Amino acid sequence: MRKMKNLNIISADIGAGSGRVILTAFDGKIIKSKEIYRFINNSVYLGDTLYWDFLNLMLELKNGFRKASEAGDGKIDNIGIDTWGADFGLLDSYGDLLANPVSYRDNRTNIAEKHINKIIDRDRLNDLNSSLTYTYCTLFQLYYIFKFRSEFARLTRTYLPIPNLINYLLTGEKVVDQSILSGSQFFNIKERRYRKDILKLLEIDSHILPEINNAGKTIGKLKKEFARSANLNDSTTISLVCSHDSASAVTGVPLDTGGLDCCYINSGTWSVIGMEPEKPVLAGDIYKYNFTNWAAFRDRNMFVKIINGFYFIQECKKIWDSEDNKKSNYSEFYNNITLTSLSKSLINLESSALVGQDKKMPAAIRDYLKNTSQIGDFSKNDLILALLQSMVLEYRIAIGELERLSKAKFKKIYMVGGGSLNRIFCQWISDCLAKEVYTGYPESTINGNILAQLFALGEIKSIEEGREIIRDSHEEIVYYPESLSEIDWSMLLEKYIKLKNSYK
Repeated sequence: MRKMKNLNIISADIGAGSGRVILTAFDGKIIKSKEIYRFINNSVYLGDTLYWDFLNLMLELKNGFRKASEAGDGKIDNIGIDTWGADFGLLDSYGDLLANPVSYRDNRTNIAEKHINKIIDRDRLNDLNSSLTYTYCTLFQLYYIFKFRSEFARLTRTYLPIPNLINYLLTGEKVVDQSILSGSQFFNIKERRYRKDILKLLEIDSHILPEINNAGKTIGKLKKEFARSANLNDSTTISLVCSHDSASAVTGVPLDTGGLDCCYINSGTWSVIGMEPEKPVLAGDIYKYNFTNWAAFRDRNMFVKIINGFYFIQECKKIWDSEDNKKSNYSEFYNNITLTSLSKSLINLESSALVGQDKKMPAAIRDYLKNTSQIGDFSKNDLILALLQSMVLEYRIAIGELERLSKAKFKKIYMVGGGSLNRIFCQWISDCLAKEVYTGYPESTINGNILAQLFALGEIKSIEEGREIIRDSHEEIVYYPESLSEIDWSMLLEKYIKLKNSYK
C-alpha cells in the first residue's frame, strides 16, 4: 500500500464515564495529537435496569467528529474507536439495535453469576478461556438475556461489543477484533477462538457471534448520511483498532523490542500492571493472584493484573471540588498533587469498606483509618499521601508476583496514564521497586489507537516501527532509584501487608 503523508486521523476513546475525541496529524515521522472534544458518558436507570445512554453517546461522537473536522480543515483520512470492555448491543434481523446496551454495573450480572456457578464453576471457566473470570464479564450478561428474557433473545441475530457496534452504525460492517473479546469468557486467549461449547452448555445461541478479525485493518467508508451530518468527507474510512481500551493502551506503550526485560503500569482510575509475553502465561496459580491473559494487537498477548488506582482520589476530588466551588481537569490534578510530607497512614486499596458506601469518599476513608487505629491528621493532603503510598506498595507487590509467575526479571518499568504525570509519585515507584521508571507517554491508549490506524493505512509495517514513532514524538523522562530515599519502603511494605491481612 502506498504511504501517505500529512495524514489527519481521529481517535475516539470512550470510557465508562467519559469519552474524548483526539485529532492527530502524522507527517510520516512524528505524530502530534490534540484533544478536540470531551463528553460525559452517563448510565441511566430505567425501571430496575441500568442502561447506557447510547443514543446520546452517538450524538456526542458526531459533535466531536464535527469539531475535529473543523480543526483539520475538513480533511479527515481515518477514524479509530476504542471503548471500555464487557458491554454490547444486540441487533435484530433488520440490523437494528434492539435496545439500549445495559451497563456491566447492573445487578443482572450478579443474578446470572449465581445461576452459572451451579452449571460451571469459575475455575473451569478460567481454564477453558485461559483468562480470569470477572463478575462483570460479557458471558453473565448474555446468559441473563437468554435465561430470563427469552422473547428478547429470540429476536437477536447479532451480538456486537460496544466499539464494534459503533463501527457498524458508522459503516454498516459487522466486525469484531480479538482484544474486545478477551474479557467475554467465551473466547479462548491461547487458541484465539470462540468457546462455543460454553455457550451451548448455557443454552446461549452462538449463531449471534460475528466473525473474528484482526485489529489494524480498514473496515469501510463512513455512511454518507453520517459523514454529511458530521461535516466529514464520505471518503473518510474507519479502521478496526484494538477495540478494548486496555489493549490499545498496551499497544501504545513503547516497550523495548522483545519486551521481556520490561513491564508496564497503566496508572489511571484503574491500575493495569503487566507485561507483553510471547505466549499466554498459564502457570497453575496465576488466578490465585488475580492475573489474567488478554489478547492485544493481532497475535500479541497481555498478562496483567488490575487493581484500584486513582479511583479513590478521583472520588475525593469530586467532593473537594464541590466544596471549594472549583473544577480542574485531571491532567492538572495529577500534575499538581503536592507531596510535601509523609503520611503515617496506609489504606488497603482492596478493602470492601471503601466500596459501595453511601457516604462521601473522604469520610469513608477517614472512617477506615480510624477503624484500623491509624495515626494521622486525616487532612486532604494526608489522605492523598496515604492513598499514593499504598498504591506504590500495591505496585511493588504486583510486580513481584508478575516476575515470579512469568519467571522474568524486569529492569525497566514503562509507566503511562495520568499517574505518570506526577514526578514525586514516579520517583517513589522507582525507589520502592528499585527499578528504572520510564515516563513521558501519558496518552498510551490514544497512541495505541493511532498505531493501529497507521498499520491499517499501510503507514507502518509493525508495532515496533510504530513504537519508534511514539518515542520520537514524545520527550521521555527516566527516574532512577535513589539509594538514600527518605522513605523506608521495606518497613512500609511490612506494615501494609499486615494491614491487608488483618482488615479487609
